[in-house]
Amino acid sequence: MAHFVKVAHTEELPEGELLAVEVDGRALVLARSGGAVYALDGICTHREALLAEGSLYEECLMCPVHGGEYDVRTGEAITAPALEPLRTHEVKVEGGAIWVARPEPETRPRDCAASPRVSRRTFADRRLRNGRGGRSRVWQRPPRRSLRRLDRNARGRGAAT
Repeated sequence: MAHFVKVAHTEELPEGELLAVEVDGRALVLARSGGAVYALDGICTHREALLAEGSLYEECLMCPVHGGEYDVRTGEAITAPALEPLRTHEVKVEGGAIWVARPEPETRPRDCAASPRVSRRTFADRRLRNGRGGRSRVWQRPPRRSLRRLDRNARGRGAAT
C-alpha cells in the first residue's frame, strides 16, 4: 500500500496551472487539467530542466528549455527532444488537500552518467585521445616530410648566423 504525503492545498493549484513540490527529496510537478490533478517527476528527461517552469495546454506539459512535450495523464513523451517518459505518481484530493504517493526508488539509472558500467567521462576521454576514432594522437608520428623541412630550415638558419 502506498504511503501518501500532503504536498499542497487545492487553492494553490488553479485549473490549467503547474506547481512544483518536493517529496522525499525528489522534485515533482503537479498539473491540474480537466478538473483532475496529476503528479509527475519534476525534471525533464532530456536536459534536467524544471518542468514546473514550463507550460500546460490541456493534457500536454511542455518543457521550458527545448519544448519537449509530455502527456500529464501517462507521463509519455509526445514530441522530441523528450524521448523517455516521466514517472507518474498516484494522487488523492481530500478535504481541499492534495496528497501524493511517496515515489518508489528508481530501479534503473536515468542516464549513462549514473550507470556503474559506463560514464560520460569515459566517452569524452576516448574522443579526446582518439580524435575521430583513428590512431591515438598522442602516439601518432608526424609525417616525415615535415620533419625534413624543419631540419633543413634549422640548418639554413644556423649557417646564416
